[in-house]
Amino acid sequence: MCDHKGFHSGEGRYDEASRTLRYVVVCDACHVELREISVETYAPEYDPRGNDDFLSAAA
Repeated sequence: MCDHKGFHSGEGRYDEASRTLRYVVVCDACHVELREISVETYAPEYDPRGNDDFLSAAA
Protein backbone atom coordinates (compact mmCIF):
# COMPACT_ATOMS: atom_id res chain seq x y z
CA MET A 1 0.00 0.00 0.00
CA CYS A 2 1.18 3.48 -0.87
CA ASP A 3 0.49 6.29 1.58
CA HIS A 4 0.97 8.95 -1.18
CA LYS A 5 3.20 11.04 1.12
CA GLY A 6 6.06 11.29 -1.37
CA PHE A 7 6.39 13.45 -4.46
CA HIS A 8 3.49 14.21 -6.79
CA SER A 9 3.37 15.26 -10.43
CA GLY A 10 0.86 16.86 -12.73
CA GLU A 11 -0.29 15.05 -15.85
CA GLY A 12 -2.61 15.74 -18.74
CA ARG A 13 -4.74 12.77 -19.77
CA TYR A 14 -6.87 12.59 -22.89
CA ASP A 15 -9.97 10.41 -23.08
CA GLU A 16 -10.97 9.95 -26.70
CA ALA A 17 -14.37 8.43 -25.87
CA SER A 18 -15.56 11.47 -23.88
CA ARG A 19 -13.38 13.93 -25.85
CA THR A 20 -12.00 15.48 -22.68
CA LEU A 21 -8.57 16.52 -21.56
CA ARG A 22 -8.12 16.10 -17.81
CA TYR A 23 -5.34 17.63 -15.75
CA VAL A 24 -4.66 15.56 -12.64
CA VAL A 25 -2.13 15.21 -9.81
CA VAL A 26 -0.67 11.72 -9.44
CA CYS A 27 1.51 10.01 -6.86
CA ASP A 28 5.01 9.50 -8.30
CA ALA A 29 5.41 6.20 -6.45
CA CYS A 30 2.24 4.38 -7.52
CA HIS A 31 0.79 6.67 -10.27
CA VAL A 32 -2.67 6.80 -8.65
CA GLU A 33 -4.69 9.93 -9.40
CA LEU A 34 -4.95 12.00 -6.23
CA ARG A 35 -6.76 15.09 -7.47
CA GLU A 36 -8.42 16.44 -10.58
CA ILE A 37 -7.31 19.99 -11.34
CA SER A 38 -9.24 20.79 -14.50
CA VAL A 39 -11.35 19.17 -17.23
CA GLU A 40 -11.67 20.63 -20.72
CA THR A 41 -13.56 19.53 -23.79
CA TYR A 42 -11.02 18.75 -26.50
CA ALA A 43 -11.65 17.25 -29.92
CA PRO A 44 -8.60 17.58 -32.17
CA GLU A 45 -9.16 17.78 -35.90
CA TYR A 46 -6.60 16.56 -38.38
CA ASP A 47 -6.30 18.11 -41.82
CA PRO A 48 -3.55 16.38 -43.83
CA ARG A 49 -3.40 19.37 -46.19
CA GLY A 50 -3.47 22.00 -43.44
CA ASN A 51 0.03 23.35 -44.20
CA ASP A 52 -0.15 23.29 -48.01
CA ASP A 53 -0.77 27.06 -48.29
CA PHE A 54 2.24 27.81 -46.09
CA LEU A 55 4.51 25.35 -47.88
CA SER A 56 3.62 26.65 -51.35
CA ALA A 57 4.18 30.27 -50.22
CA ALA A 58 7.69 29.39 -49.00
CA ALA A 59 8.69 27.73 -52.29
